[in-house]
Amino acid sequence: YQLMDDVDMDNFFRTKFSSRIYDAYRMLPFGVMKADMWRVAVIYYYGGIYADLDTIAKKPIDTWIEPHSHECDVFIGLEQGAQFCNWAFAAAPKHPVFKKILDTIVDKIEHDGGVHPKTWYFVHDYTGPNIFTRGIQLTLGTNQSR
Repeated sequence: YQLMDDVDMDNFFRTKFSSRIYDAYRMLPFGVMKADMWRVAVIYYYGGIYADLDTIAKKPIDTWIEPHSHECDVFIGLEQGAQFCNWAFAAAPKHPVFKKILDTIVDKIEHDGGVHPKTWYFVHDYTGPNIFTRGIQLTLGTNQSR
C-alpha cells in the first residue's frame, strides 16, 4: 500500500491526469469528495484493490476470484441491491469502467458549473455511490436512473 496525504493526492492528479480531470478534482469542496474521486483514479491508473479502512472482509481477498482466472479484470459489489458500492472494489490498470466513472464525475461538475450542495446527499451525486453507479451503468450501456 501507499499512504497519500492531501499534497500527494493533488500531485497525483496533476501529474497523472489531464488538466480537465485535475481541475474538476480541485473544485471539490470537501475531503471526502476528493477521497471518493482519488480512490477511483488510483485504481484506474495503477489497478489493484481498494477498501475503506472500516471494511471487514468476510472472506480472504484471494478467494474472491478463482485462482489463475484471467477472465475477471474488475470486481465491484452491489450495496443493498440498489447501487454499486464505492467502498471496496478491484480492477486491472486502465479498466474502462473506472475511466468512465472519472469522466462521469468530471462531466457532472462541469455541467453544473462546479459543485452545488442542493440536497443533503449531494456528495453521493457528485463523487459517491450514485455517480459511481451511474458511471458503471454508462459503461454497461444501461440507462437506469435513480
